[in-house]
Amino acid sequence: MGYVESTGWSEALDEYALGTPARAPLRDIEQQFGNLWRLMEPDNVQLRRLNNKHSRLSPMYEAFERLFLERGRVVGVKGVLTILKGR
Repeated sequence: MGYVESTGWSEALDEYALGTPARAPLRDIEQQFGNLWRLMEPDNVQLRRLNNKHSRLSPMYEAFERLFLERGRVVGVKGVLTILKGR
C-alpha cells in the first residue's frame, strides 16, 4: 500500500520523516490526525507492520523530534535524518 518493503530502522525513519513516492510522511499525517492514523489502514498485515515499526514508544522518533526542534530550522528534515543516521 505504498510503504517501504525493507524493515531496517533507517528505512523506517525515512518513511516517517520523508514519506514514500506513494505516501505522505507519517510525521505529517500524525500532526494532522494524532494517533488516529493508525486506525485508518485497512490491511491487517500493514496495520500490524505500522504499529510495530512506528511505535510511539520507540526512542528513534523521540530523538528525531528533539533534534528537529533544535536544528530543524537550520538543516531541515533531510539534515536531521543525516545527523541521526551518522550517530
